Amino acid sequence: MRVLNVAEKPSVANILSRNQGLRMREGRSRYNKRLEFNYSIRGQHCQMVVTSVIGHLMELEFEDRFRKWHSCDPAHLY
Repeated sequence: MRVLNVAEKPSVANILSRNQGLRMREGRSRYNKRLEFNYSIRGQHCQMVVTSVIGHLMELEFEDRFRKWHSCDPAHLY
């Protein structure tokens, strides 16, 4: 299973991934790397993928269906 983790900024992504035997990949932005490492959640093997965002998301105007955490399936955002 792959688990996506999105940190609020690159420095937080680095802290989350520290000491995990990670592999670093380039992202779409040179500032937002993609960090990958193996991890176990409740005994299940996972490949963790950690990335980050830059900017102030509160300044964007989202449609009503995207304004609340549980208002849409996350797959619809991609």
